[in-house]
Formats: sequence, structure tokens, C-alpha cells
Amino acid sequence: MKIARDENEKIISAEVEDKICFFEYEINFCILNILYTFVPEELRGRGIANELLINVSKLAAERCYRINPVCSYAVFFYKRYKEFCNLLVDGSLDTSGVCTISRKS
Repeated sequence: MKIARDENEKIISAEVEDKICFFEYEINFCILNILYTFVPEELRGRGIANELLINVSKLAAERCYRINPVCSYAVFFYKRYKEFCNLLVDGSLDTSGVCTISRKS
């Protein structure tokens, strides 16, 4: 999977089976806020969002940014992958994220 960064639009994306998976972020000072994560329903469960978040975590480490996971999926990711927790803004794993994770019914 090839991951693309569009720093002007503040999006990191990947094209999988002709569909775009992405997340949106913003940078305020040295804090990278992960705002929204999207993977089409038919591609969910394959680890695509994880790969995107691993990519942004490495970017943050390279640039000495701290991460604020605003999106609830990003909160879930950082609770699960403790190796990136040193990048997080203190207290940022609050579960009151502003976006929700849709599940198939």
C-alpha cells in the first residue's frame, strides 16, 4: 500500500482497490491534531487505518511534533499501540473524541 501525504490539504491517504482511505489532521504550533479517519466500509478490518496512523506517528517523531488524537479511532489506536504513546500530548487519551467509529450491523 502506497501512502501519500498532502501537507497543503492536511491529509494522509492511501488508495486501496481504487478507493481512497484517509485521515485529516491539522498542526497547531508543534501539536498534530488527528481530526478524522475514513476507510470505506468494504475495506475496514484490514489494518489500513492502522498503517495510516503508523505513518503519521513516524512523521510526528521525525518533526518533533506531539500528537493529539481528537478522532475516536485515533484514540483507540494509541491505546492499543503503546509504543507511540510517548508522542502524545498529556491527557490526550480522553475517550470523548469528536468523531465516531461506524460498525457494520
